[in-house]
Amino acid sequence: MAAAVRSGNSKRLLELNIHKPAGMGFQLKYMILPVFLFLSLNGISQSPCEKVYEMAQVEAPAEIPIKNSEFINFVSKEIVPILEKSDLLVPKLFILFTISDQGEIISVEFPRLEAKAEVHKALAAAFLKLGKWKPAVLAGKNVCSEFAYAISCLKWQ
Repeated sequence: MAAAVRSGNSKRLLELNIHKPAGMGFQLKYMILPVFLFLSLNGISQSPCEKVYEMAQVEAPAEIPIKNSEFINFVSKEIVPILEKSDLLVPKLFILFTISDQGEIISVEFPRLEAKAEVHKALAAAFLKLGKWKPAVLAGKNVCSEFAYAISCLKWQ
């Protein structure tokens, strides 16, 4: 980019050549993207729920959309392979679902699982396949709530 600048009282113009480093726009875009994702994933973005209730606070907790036997098959087919690939020995997997008042899974967390972020993401993606839940009820209305679940006594390997 070139710019013309007047020097002092003279009418002579000096030409300045200002060079933008190659790929600077590209680099800036990729520096801003992680910051945006970090802020979005840490609750800065709007949540569909004004308040999320704990299981003990609701009259009827959220319900998993499949039967217990189907859930066991789901865990065997979807969850066990992820844990086997990661070489983790997990005697009990604690899961904390956040379910919207519409029965959608808002988030899936694994509070006691010490594993790489990729494992957490893969497990969450698998649990999101469960589909729509029956939402929790409080005072006759559907509400957003947490649903804690633990899977134990599984042979991961």
